[in-house]
Amino acid sequence: MASSSGLPGVKSISAGAPFRWLGGAWRDLWRAWPPLLTYGVALSAFSLWISLSFLATGGAFWVFALTCGFVFVAPMLAMGLYEAGALLARGERPT
Repeated sequence: MASSSGLPGVKSISAGAPFRWLGGAWRDLWRAWPPLLTYGVALSAFSLWISLSFLATGGAFWVFALTCGFVFVAPMLAMGLYEAGALLARGERPT
């Protein structure tokens, strides 16, 4: 599927596709809300704790570094949510 320039082709999506994805995520959340909300709340609380700890100890400059690093770490942290979605798609229940 490479073009004449040697670059891979890009699939076009409709403007409403992100809303369908968010709708699917919302349905997944309500199908398995206890583990998904626990995961999300725990991750948010841990991130807030780290940020507030740095602010309280005078290391506010580290909060910026953490924010930049989060871009790279966030996909790995979200793997639990991806796995839950895959389990739901297979008809299994995440725990």
